[in-house]
Amino acid sequence: MAYDPDMHELATRYPEAVLALLGCTARGPYVAEAIDVKRSEHRIDLVFLPGDAQDPTIYVEWQMYPAEDVERGLLAEVTEHCYQTGRFAPVEVAIVYPDRPTHDRALPADVGHERRCVVAFAPRRVVLAEVDPEVLLDAGGAALVALPLVGAEDRVRGRAREWLALACAGAVDREDAEQAKDLFLKLLAWRLGTISVEELEGLEGVMEETATGQALLARGRAEGEARGEARGEARGRAEECRRAIALVVASRFGAVPDWLTERLAAEADLARLEELLRVAAVAPQVTDLRG
Repeated sequence: MAYDPDMHELATRYPEAVLALLGCTARGPYVAEAIDVKRSEHRIDLVFLPGDAQDPTIYVEWQMYPAEDVERGLLAEVTEHCYQTGRFAPVEVAIVYPDRPTHDRALPADVGHERRCVVAFAPRRVVLAEVDPEVLLDAGGAALVALPLVGAEDRVRGRAREWLALACAGAVDREDAEQAKDLFLKLLAWRLGTISVEELEGLEGVMEETATGQALLARGRAEGEARGEARGEARGRAEECRRAIALVVASRFGAVPDWLTERLAAEADLARLEELLRVAAVAPQVTDLRG
């Protein structure tokens, strides 16, 4: 996939958050990197390099769109990278899917090398929409920044402000809190799409505090204005159609019956109004417009 910069920021700035998503417990710190595998055009989204030699190297792929061969391709790249680096164990592989349909489109795969049995592993599969937010809440600390990614969408919307406050409270200093807030809003936008203050309970005032929040609000306002303009244009076309129907009926039948005036006033669907206009132009009598 085209690597998502927000996911990369999450992993490199807060590797503990991604490890919590994967259900991993580390003895020591991890550093996350994107790796270009030699002799291959593939880039492994993330490789978590352990600070403690007893912790596994963890390869992670964010698979945000349906693809059948993602697992087989990733495991082939991981195997190649293991041979290039000479580190075969401990090694873990994780593939993160946004939802169950994307997960189900991928063909399951694992690796067992017949000639050199040092490589043998199967991927850990994580479906973000099915991860219980309590997993990250229990982990606490930096893991809280990843809360917008997990659980049901309605739960994310309802608890966004509470979770954001927790993520900021767990920051080590003011700068870290600002970075956590900014990234939290980016991940929220990635998960929910366009965000408006009205959609997110209790986030009034918070969105304006970061550049990301301001950009999201501006985008939401722009899209809202576009939708408003489209609705206004549709209403204008419907009114023009009503006037045309009344003019045709008055020209052909001498007057517009009250029942037709009432029907035109109540009809908002442009397609049905256009059909009435077509009938009004050819109907032998005005009562044919009752149907």
